[in-house]
Amino acid sequence: LLNEAELLQISARYGFETILPEAHSVRQQARIFSEAESVIGVKGAALTNIIFAPPSCRVMVLSPGGFIDPFYWNIAGTHHAHYAKLFGALASRDRAVSHNDFTIDPVRFDAALQRMLAA
Repeated sequence: LLNEAELLQISARYGFETILPEAHSVRQQARIFSEAESVIGVKGAALTNIIFAPPSCRVMVLSPGGFIDPFYWNIAGTHHAHYAKLFGALASRDRAVSHNDFTIDPVRFDAALQRMLAA
């Protein structure tokens, strides 16, 4: 996600804190996600931790455009969490779609975040 810093600033205005799952043990990750009210993350392995999130948790997945995969929707649906996915514009198409750099429009992100938090 090429404009991650910009999206982190927007998220922080809504009270989100940044967590780097890879900096925590699996047990710590499970605890952190079990206490989450909302989770926003780039589609990837660490986001699988939403399995530990409570039923009321809202989940937003950020994904490279064209990388359609219902995996996280399936997890969130199992737990009855509010689920949203934003597809971003690819910066290049020289790798597999799941590995291409991408950006998320900050205006769309902010609007989606507002909708998610209102749900």
